Amino acid sequence: PLRHASARPVRTESRVAVHTRTPGHRATRSAGCGRARHGIVDNRCMYPPAAGGSLINSGDEDQLRAASDALEGRLLDVPSLGEILAQRGMSLAVAGSGTAGGTRILHHCAEALGDFRLSLYRPDASTPTAEVQAVVDKLGPIPEAKIPALERTTYLLDTFLEGIAPRLAPEVTILWSFEPDISYHYSGLGTEDNLSALGHADAQFGRLVDWRNQLPIDEQPTLLTLSEHGHLTMEGEPIDFAGQPAEAALPVEPALTAAAAAAHARQRGSAVGVP
Repeated sequence: PLRHASARPVRTESRVAVHTRTPGHRATRSAGCGRARHGIVDNRCMYPPAAGGSLINSGDEDQLRAASDALEGRLLDVPSLGEILAQRGMSLAVAGSGTAGGTRILHHCAEALGDFRLSLYRPDASTPTAEVQAVVDKLGPIPEAKIPALERTTYLLDTFLEGIAPRLAPEVTILWSFEPDISYHYSGLGTEDNLSALGHADAQFGRLVDWRNQLPIDEQPTLLTLSEHGHLTMEGEPIDFAGQPAEAALPVEPALTAAAAAAHARQRGSAVGVP
């Protein structure tokens, strides 16, 4: 997407947060530190005060909200970006086309602070209700989830350009796009779905750059682009992560077994539904 910004000065730096799971990356974006400090260590985490010995799915909005309530709002072990901004009289808006729980992690205190947070997967779990409804009234119904998620990528940018920026004008906005990640996962690198998702995501970023460039120079915000992780193509016989521990008589938590089975099916090209 940086080709859209090539006519303007662009500063590029390399910063790496080494996590193997998306929720940890989201929390690192929010908290500015690694998972050893913020506490979101995996897709499923142990929160003894909130769920006893059960694993909590950090992508599940209902489970994550219940955990946050049980922890009296202290979902992260350190202050998040939204909290830090609020202490300085500023606000954070978040819109995401990824999981609802993941969108919550980006600004888990939005309800308490009166800030905007919209999950395209769960508008009912978004806040404030009036502002979310205003976006839907203006843009129309949120598009159906599909692969590639082109319509939702467009809707995400429309949410910012026609809702967040003109109505709320927050000091900081996070837009989390599920593409091209979802087409990488479910269709594969270099597939028609994946290439169309890449091109479409690039075009939507171009819309954001065009919006910024038409503002007076002293009002132009800084655009910061981040990539959550990469992908690679693996060849050969897939590893059966669900079956091999059982063959070795090793106990495996049921939720992890189900996730491993789904990954194994994807490696073999089996049809898997959109999450």
